[in-house]
Parts: sequence; C-alpha cells; structure tokens
Amino acid sequence: MKILTIVCFCLGATCWANAQSISPDVVASAGTHFSNGSTQLSWTIGEPVINTHDNGSNILTQGFHQPDITVTGIHETEMALEGVSVYPNPTDQLLNIRLEGQQNDVTLGLYDSAGRMVLSDELTSGSTLSQLSLTGIANGTYLLRLVTKAGLQATFNIQKIQP
Repeated sequence: MKILTIVCFCLGATCWANAQSISPDVVASAGTHFSNGSTQLSWTIGEPVINTHDNGSNILTQGFHQPDITVTGIHETEMALEGVSVYPNPTDQLLNIRLEGQQNDVTLGLYDSAGRMVLSDELTSGSTLSQLSLTGIANGTYLLRLVTKAGLQATFNIQKIQP
C-alpha cells in the first residue's frame, strides 16, 4: 500500500511539475527576437520539419517560425491592354510609347520603387506614338502603368540611366 501511494504521489508531482503551456515557443539551433513597440523581427535557424496542426482555438506550427500568419490575396486583372510597345529601355532621356489600334484615351503613371507617382500624363486615342521625357527624374527603376477608361491596362519596368 505504501508503494502504491508513493507511485501515485510521484506521478502526480511529475505531471504537475512538467505541465505544458500554450505560450509560443520555438526550439531551434539559433535565433533571436527583436521588438521596438510596433514592429517585431524574429528569426530562427535549423527547423527542418514543416507541419501545422489546428484544433480551432490553438495552432501548433512546426518548422518555419510563424508568430502571426497573415494571408494576403492579390487580385489579378484579366483584361490586358494589347498592342503597346515601350522603347528604348533602358533610356536616358526620352521614352517612346506606341499604341497600336487603341480606340480609348490612355492614362499613364510612372511610379518609383516606393510607389510614389513621379510623372503622369494622358494619351489621346488618335495618337499612335507619344514621347515621355525622363530628364527631370533620378536614375533608377520605375514602373510605367498604362490604363484605359474601359479598365484595360499594361505595366512595364523602366530603367532610367545616366546620359
């Protein structure tokens, strides 16, 4: 009877002392976490297994370190503006934009790598060749987006280089 009491006590103490917690923990060979109030950066090395289990209220992710999972969807536009050519690329001063058979006015926007609009213009439906002057902007990579009023669009990467 003493042995049964001791065994039960040891099992109870072991279960109480080694109880699991729900706080997020990562077991990896290396890594760290930085935080400055609104921004967090965490990284780990050496997690070769990738697996996720979810029971509705708890998520267990093994593998890549994922403190918060955010899924972002990108809506792809199926209507493309055809018959457009942009040249020369890379360019140092003038960018030629040729519209073949376009019946609508086209609005163009030139965006820098931060997403700010650098230049904008409107091309009328009657013109087939237009020139865009890039002399006042800095060297770098830009995104040229052409959109019609009907919703057709085309996007080009433009390289502005030194003359």
